[in-house]
Amino acid sequence: MYTRLTDSDWASIRTIWEYDPDEPSFTVAGQRAAKKHGFKAPVKSSISRKAKAEAKNGSAWERRGSLSGINSAAHRKADTVALEESSEKQDVEKKETDKRNANATKDVDERNGVASKKEQASREESEDLRAVVIARHREEWKIPRMLLQESFTSRANGGTKDAFEKAKLAKITTEAIKIRQDGERKAWGLDDLGDFDPTKLSDAELDRIISGGR
Repeated sequence: MYTRLTDSDWASIRTIWEYDPDEPSFTVAGQRAAKKHGFKAPVKSSISRKAKAEAKNGSAWERRGSLSGINSAAHRKADTVALEESSEKQDVEKKETDKRNANATKDVDERNGVASKKEQASREESEDLRAVVIARHREEWKIPRMLLQESFTSRANGGTKDAFEKAKLAKITTEAIKIRQDGERKAWGLDDLGDFDPTKLSDAELDRIISGGR
């Protein structure tokens, strides 16, 4: 059994857990909400069960007050951007728009149980901006991958010298992209994307790979 709290009480706990920048534990979030709104704080296990129950109903609790929370959402949106390039672009766009609209109506305001529309809009904008950057970064890595694949194809066709030159170009291109993206990730506060990175390979190692050596 959950601690007998109103929907508004539970919403206030959830809001504090999701939005407070220090990312409080369930216990701390319950205590802060109880102190603010004058109800008895539920125990940690009750809040945990409540969060799990809402997750099963499609309304999972998510950290929203920190940059890491924004970045996580941005990565999810970047996935959507990639999907929109497929033949199902229009359908995906509509589903995501409907989902955002539905979520906006459910969110709670600051610490009273109904999320501030201004805060939500600001968060959506931050996520969207970062999602565009992430999606572009992913797209840019296709270039060195393509060049490296071309080098493999050249090698398979007997063009060892041409293959090596294309492999070198792939490495140089990768280094240039990585330098620029590192700066952009710092500027936007993004985590390392961990994408393809052959920059640690020396020219000799590339030559060995292209030549089929071990």
